[in-house]
Amino acid sequence: MLNILVCVLVLVAGSSQAALDTSSVASSQDLYMQFQEQKRKIEEELRLMEQRDLQWKEIQSETGYDRRDAVPALNLGSSHNDLSQTPANTSQQAPVMVSQQAPVSDMSDDISLEVELPDQQITIKQFVAVETLEEQAPVRAVAFHPSGECYAVGSNTKILRVCQFPDMSKVTVSYNMSPRKPKILAKKVKHHQGSIYCVSWNTLGTVIATGSNDHTVKCIQWLSDQSVFGSEKSLSVHDGTVRDVSFLSTDQLLSAGAGDCTVCLTDIASGSVVRRYKGHSGHVLTLFPHKESQKFVSGGQDRKALMWDTRMSVPVQTFQTAGSLADSAFASVALDPSPRVLASGHDNCYCSLYDLRQGRLLQAWKPHTDEVRSARFNNDATYFLTGSYDTTVKLMDMQGDITQSLKTVQVAEHMDKVIQCRWHPLLPSFITSSADKTVSCWAIQIDD
Repeated sequence: MLNILVCVLVLVAGSSQAALDTSSVASSQDLYMQFQEQKRKIEEELRLMEQRDLQWKEIQSETGYDRRDAVPALNLGSSHNDLSQTPANTSQQAPVMVSQQAPVSDMSDDISLEVELPDQQITIKQFVAVETLEEQAPVRAVAFHPSGECYAVGSNTKILRVCQFPDMSKVTVSYNMSPRKPKILAKKVKHHQGSIYCVSWNTLGTVIATGSNDHTVKCIQWLSDQSVFGSEKSLSVHDGTVRDVSFLSTDQLLSAGAGDCTVCLTDIASGSVVRRYKGHSGHVLTLFPHKESQKFVSGGQDRKALMWDTRMSVPVQTFQTAGSLADSAFASVALDPSPRVLASGHDNCYCSLYDLRQGRLLQAWKPHTDEVRSARFNNDATYFLTGSYDTTVKLMDMQGDITQSLKTVQVAEHMDKVIQCRWHPLLPSFITSSADKTVSCWAIQIDD
């Protein structure tokens, strides 16, 4: 599947050749319908390019290319995004090799990012805040419903909200627009006794889980047909602040944080703990599940990221920060869909990429000037989004050789620390939460 962002960019780029009235602004939905055939042709062309590239490698490789060792490219439509082929480390806890840091191409001054496709090149001019929710306290947690139609917001006010995501087919995105206020579908006052640190939807979008510094996890039903909350359940499975929650499936929830520093897998239907995962010696700050493989990654203050199989009580892989990452906590972790790459944001301004198959560090780079508290791939890992305490959100292009420097651009900014950023599951949009007491929905302005 091609990245929806690239699809939209291609559609817009082709609009200048399609005899459209350039004096009018077509909706994204209209463009999507008009250029479905063009999208299909580009998908086929890129698939053939990838096939030709694989055949060439089989012929030209002097090291004996083995199809069984081939790792799928991050960019599902790209033919030049391969990791360098080095022997895999077969030890359970693979030693991390620190690569020489490659310089980052910082293009944040002009806020533009060139994207190249076959015989086409267009420029993303700006991500623009189309809607902004104003709170009375810092907002720590945001999460999209699986459909992308709404999103949940948890803040230091102890309030849980569900807001409607704007219909982008009815929004004209322009640089000088003022963000509107979002429609609040539901609001739960005093959902926790303390600040809400994290929020997650289950895979069906029928349950919202939250974690708090009141040491509890709460699960509340979401009745989408009525846009109201249903029954709720409180889980006391931790003895410290719950810093992250993430669903593995409809009814299996991962949670972690301070206290005993364990990761807990809970069956929310029964409220019983399925398993506890002990491997961290410091607070667990972040979780990321890979639902298809029943694996997940946890990152902590102990400078370790651990890969787990839910069926085992010990980690199957361990990554320890070193070199330029030494003494830096894993503040945020993310897996690409393969999963073959682990990405992380650290509290020393750095980000890093690890090859999971070979157990090695691909590169570490410094896109920010303060802690990187949020790091996320988009749905096919062609782009990487980071949010930082330096108030900025940055986008990195992952469609080239990811062992080399990544083209980087600043795409959003808040008045205070950025705490979380989350991609829309379908559209080239994202939401951000901040210590400036706001949540913003961002969409792209594109010039063709």
